[in-house]
Amino acid sequence: MKHIQYIYLTMCPHCWKANRLIKKARQEFPELQAVKIEKLNWLKHRDLSSRYGFHLVPTFIVDGEKVHEGAVDSPTIERVLRSAL
Repeated sequence: MKHIQYIYLTMCPHCWKANRLIKKARQEFPELQAVKIEKLNWLKHRDLSSRYGFHLVPTFIVDGEKVHEGAVDSPTIERVLRSAL
């Protein structure tokens, strides 16, 4: 299984939505429960922006590759989680 890094900001409404959608996807698709997500607050890990070339949160990195940046919806979250299987 691949490693997911989820870069977020505490006060970001798109990140709140991402959190809800991750929980929902894991309830709808039991196989996604096994996917491990490392949550990283951007304020504590600003170096990740230059390393992965992103400017928006939430951002999802799978095995060192940026797979999504910015606002999310259910299909996007499912795609991100499935990319780590």
